[in-house]
Amino acid sequence: MGTLAGGALAFLLSLLLTPGVLLLLRRRQIFDLPSERSSHESPMPRGGGLGLAVAAVVVLGLSGKLVGAPRGAVLTAAVGMAVIGLTDDARTLEALPRFIAQVVVASVTVLWLLDDLRVPAPWSILVWVGSASWIVAFVNVFNFMDGINGISVAQVIVAGATWVVIGQTQNLAGLSGAALVMVGAAVGFAPFNAYRPRMFLGDVGSYFLGGGQAALVVIGLRAGAPPEAMLAPLCVYVADTTTTLFSRVRRHQEWYRPHREHVYQRLVQAGWTHARTSLTAGSTMAACSAFALLSLTPSLLLRIAGDGLAAATVLSYLATPAVLTRRRTGTWRPDTEVSG
Repeated sequence: MGTLAGGALAFLLSLLLTPGVLLLLRRRQIFDLPSERSSHESPMPRGGGLGLAVAAVVVLGLSGKLVGAPRGAVLTAAVGMAVIGLTDDARTLEALPRFIAQVVVASVTVLWLLDDLRVPAPWSILVWVGSASWIVAFVNVFNFMDGINGISVAQVIVAGATWVVIGQTQNLAGLSGAALVMVGAAVGFAPFNAYRPRMFLGDVGSYFLGGGQAALVVIGLRAGAPPEAMLAPLCVYVADTTTTLFSRVRRHQEWYRPHREHVYQRLVQAGWTHARTSLTAGSTMAACSAFALLSLTPSLLLRIAGDGLAAATVLSYLATPAVLTRRRTGTWRPDTEVSG
């Protein structure tokens, strides 16, 4: 199955399966109730990502572009994390059992990812721990950031487009193919979430997409793709979550408690619509990715310039709420507590 055909089939299957998932969620009364973390004000079906997950798994299973250990790694990470998320959607899991399950899935995924790694034992252990930690961390980052309509669809589209460019220029057909499958599945879900939301991805959807993308990053890095090019599409999610949690720890708050202090949440509270906020986040990801793709050129100067511009773009996004506050009040209050 060709790369474009795989993406198209994933889109079609996701679009067809998602209405059935919505009906199932309503019958089972699986709803996301407004909480300290929520950006919505009324109960909404959660777990809608089940349809896109099934669609992507079917197409990845049929695809001839992603074979061997890479396919095993992506499917293990995505499906394993999705099962944890689905369980959490259906009946809320406690934090510790959920975390342990994530570590187990990530560890099995790394067995696929490092199947033929030929390095001394100490380095092998370091790479194993680092890769597993990355997968667990990004799954949770993706879940933290999936809080407003359309933002995760935008992230998957930008990541997919970026990794397709990398795959085509670096002769990594599996990376391109898997990325487009995830894009197609996410776009098939978009009509039910991005504009007039009828359901949320839920943990099953965010864990699936987060786990799959985390595995693809490791696959791309192992194949020699420039690190900044592989990671650039994830920069907003990682930077927003990292700075928010660091800020909460610095203020002696319980960082693991639900809150609404992410940049995207503060923008919504400042009066921005979900669409505008998601478009801003998506545009930032796209700009960072475009700058980071300069690392594919042979010019060291262009690569350094691209990295610098990407970093400046992320910093501008992070500063947006404070800039809005200063414009509205005439004061600079970057550490102002946001009420939940």
